Amino acid sequence: MLAICIFILALVPRIFANGDFWTSDEARHWSPRVENFILALEKQHFADTNLTGHPGVTTMWLGAMGAMLHRQIAPEPALYRVLAKYLEKPNELLRISKHSFSLYLYLLRLPIGIITALGIALSYILLRRLINVRLSSVAALLWATDPFLVAHSKILHVDALLTTFIMLTLLTALLAFKFDEENYAQEIHWKYLICSGIAGGLAFLTKSPSVILIPMLGLIALVHCQSQRKRLNSQLTYLFALILWGSIAISVWFVLWPAAWVDPLKAGLSIFQEAKGNGGATHEWGNFFLGQSVGDPGPLHYPVAIVLRLTPWAMLGILLLILPLMRREKVAKALSLLIAFALLFTLMLTIPPKKFDRYLLPVFPILDFAAALGLIRFVQCCPRLAKRQNLALGLIGLGTIGNLWFYHPYELAYYNPLLGGGRTAARAIFVGWGEGLEQAGEYIEKQPNGCDYAVGTWYELVLQRYICTPAMELGWAIVPGKLDYVVFYINQLQRANYSDVFALAQKQGTLVKTVQIHEIDYAFVYQLPRPTTHQITADFGDAIRLIGYDLDSTALKRTGLFTLTTQWQSRALLTDDVILFIHLLDQNGKLIAQADLQPGGPRAPTSLWQPLHYYSQHHSLPLPANLAPGKYWLALGLYHSKDFSRLLLKAQLPENAPNDGQNALLLESLTLP
Repeated sequence: MLAICIFILALVPRIFANGDFWTSDEARHWSPRVENFILALEKQHFADTNLTGHPGVTTMWLGAMGAMLHRQIAPEPALYRVLAKYLEKPNELLRISKHSFSLYLYLLRLPIGIITALGIALSYILLRRLINVRLSSVAALLWATDPFLVAHSKILHVDALLTTFIMLTLLTALLAFKFDEENYAQEIHWKYLICSGIAGGLAFLTKSPSVILIPMLGLIALVHCQSQRKRLNSQLTYLFALILWGSIAISVWFVLWPAAWVDPLKAGLSIFQEAKGNGGATHEWGNFFLGQSVGDPGPLHYPVAIVLRLTPWAMLGILLLILPLMRREKVAKALSLLIAFALLFTLMLTIPPKKFDRYLLPVFPILDFAAALGLIRFVQCCPRLAKRQNLALGLIGLGTIGNLWFYHPYELAYYNPLLGGGRTAARAIFVGWGEGLEQAGEYIEKQPNGCDYAVGTWYELVLQRYICTPAMELGWAIVPGKLDYVVFYINQLQRANYSDVFALAQKQGTLVKTVQIHEIDYAFVYQLPRPTTHQITADFGDAIRLIGYDLDSTALKRTGLFTLTTQWQSRALLTDDVILFIHLLDQNGKLIAQADLQPGGPRAPTSLWQPLHYYSQHHSLPLPANLAPGKYWLALGLYHSKDFSRLLLKAQLPENAPNDGQNALLLESLTLP
């Protein structure tokens, strides 16, 4: 019954309201890989299921299950064709409805959430057999509600699955080699060994660092064998057990990877090449550590990342382990081996230059296990708490659940509040994986001119899903008029990618939106002014400024229309709509033609203008058919729609300009054909 409760506790935050953000790795890699994996299976081109050397096969199988479920309940053939090709043409995502894609993404992630929650429940059952109910319950509770683990269990990726399969492999291996018993009735629990081999094979299918399980199984067998001083025949039994474990793991690897059916050598070689070429090199876009843009963050990276990602009670529990509280030998041995794995795994990942905090995810359940032991022993040794053990542990449980609820659905933004939380993390390690870009995109789309021009961003594949206009590379910002909004992301700025474009946006544009999640500034939306031939500074009241304009009479003879393009900047909120008047005057100030219209166009009345935003609009002024060629003046101004009173003008007027009344701006003398 308790195992079911733990499963539900783990499942709920992993599958309900999992957020609408799309991580950059899902957008760039895993979503297309799932569709290409399905396509390869449908066409029986099994070699084509070798899509990455991670190898990520379990992720693609589970993602494919979610995608196929979507095809059954909400078929949309165009969606699948677009997704398989959108890396080449990201703007194709505009063809997919947001509701349909949100459902698709949810179902794509759903099987991973279920499997990781199930893994926690199974680990609890194994821990209960390995140690005791109380300790295993607290350990499972800390694991189920750890925000860092939850965050990665609800996205389409490999690290949460790797964590699940590694923990199942280790726990079943400890049971297989009898670390749960004081009196050894038989040499090996073969059923647990078989389960460990299966879990190990799934780990191998998920990500290459799982190779550390091979020496780890040898270490577990060696420790047990040495502690019992087995005879030679017993040692051979242990050797046979390890060979059997490896055979089962390799069989699982082979059976579940279609590419291995047709070319196992190439499949295995792709894993080696991925580990050497990708994991063994610095990240192509750089990294960030302790305030500096770096290639390799160095050996201190993972210790810093660990303490920043730990929960307060996990940190407290680990610190309490320094007290002499480990009384039971079997608890000490099991925990020591798990900690040995955590240290070896951390050391293995410290050697390559490419480092991210998520790579170390498999050590966090072990840290939660150690923390649970420290907390329980502390409660038992404290006289006042010992009498109310269940109450004390219940309060810890409520704290973990409350903390998780506070960060949901942005568990990726969790950092240890005892160390300053997100603010400290943003100065110390690489932060951000796409969360927050959905808020930036939704903000742009809601603007009156949000769908008029392209948007520049570092993560164009991610942002494209949330905007109604093409997302383009940030480099296009240097071309005047190409982009309207540009979106900068925290880890891009940490690594100083496109720092020249950021400096340009700060100088020429305006920061109109900062997306902050749990004290971390994730995304910065800048609006760039549209290029104009004539620059000017003319303030109308305290809320509106004219900063530039263009005049165009090329279509006058053909259409009888003269075009004025204005570039405005909103300085403050307006409670009502103001109207723009455009007057054409002769040299004596006589009114020849006029037009009264919205300064920002019919879609952007001034009551909707946001402070610091730019608004551009083309205005057509119809001219009389019998207008004589000659010199004329163009005047404009703004007035309130309710009482027709003009907004106070603050500007430098040209000399010798005719009078068009108070608060009218005379632009310039022009010659009409």
